[in-house]
Amino acid sequence: MTNKREDLSILVVDDMKFNCEFIRRALLSEGYADVRVAESAPQALEMLRERSVDVLLADWVMPEMDGLELTDRVRQLDEERNRYTCVLLLTARDDVDSVIEAFDRGVDDYLTKPPNKQELAARIYGAGRISSLHNHLLSALAGAQIEYQEHVTIDAVTGLGNKKDAMRRFNELLQLVNSRGGGVCCTVLQLTQAAELEKKYGKSVYAELLEKVGKRLQRSVRPGDVLARLSQTEFAIGMYFADVEHIKIKNFKRILQAVNLRPMKTSAGFIRVTAAMGMCCNRSGDPLIAAEVLINCASDKLGLSIKTGCTEVGA
Repeated sequence: MTNKREDLSILVVDDMKFNCEFIRRALLSEGYADVRVAESAPQALEMLRERSVDVLLADWVMPEMDGLELTDRVRQLDEERNRYTCVLLLTARDDVDSVIEAFDRGVDDYLTKPPNKQELAARIYGAGRISSLHNHLLSALAGAQIEYQEHVTIDAVTGLGNKKDAMRRFNELLQLVNSRGGGVCCTVLQLTQAAELEKKYGKSVYAELLEKVGKRLQRSVRPGDVLARLSQTEFAIGMYFADVEHIKIKNFKRILQAVNLRPMKTSAGFIRVTAAMGMCCNRSGDPLIAAEVLINCASDKLGLSIKTGCTEVGA
């Protein structure tokens, strides 16, 4: 967190060049080292795109774009960059309605013109602490979200495992083949008209379809099989066979038919979903591979199946 004046980055915006220079010199004399100036709001936005600042001090009334409009644009930039800029406005206004409007638009504080040198330095320091605290919290939150995503293994839409869970469980099955023999097969099932369905019915109905597909797949596989959602359009199914003689294509055709045969009931009515599937197996005696290799192999077979227009399982 920034606590020293010389560490604060400040941008002063005023269409009057004399005012910019007066404030810049006043801040430099108070120990602030990183002070830039802009003579218009558009110029300020260009400078902010080049390098963010901790504190923005802008005149309220400017041509082209006033301080409130500039604040709106700064907040948009902050949102895109996941950071916070503390905004102070310089104004001759002191009526309650104007002040309330400024705070409602995202302004943090204001100074009356002309600013007192000592008060200016103190307000900027306070604004810097607010900005530093906000950005420290935003950074911590982003880190926590990344850590959460690294640990979460459940897909929020379908309740199935996600790609991370699929990788872990496929690796377990492959190790089982290595130690006990048998074989493991991975199938990747893709909803072939997903983009069209989402465009036609919207995201919420498409999410319903994903959930319905997940439930049909659950009813079509064994309790110990791997079932996970890999992406917006793909599911992975993993099956272990103690006896490789039991690996038969009909087992996987049945799963595909469970999705393709009957329309699914949604809040938008009954919708038919079409899917294609690719399959890849690793048997005892084959070179030991990783889960990612097995899944990619099945995805390649799926791609070939779709390319050739095959309605059967690509294997």
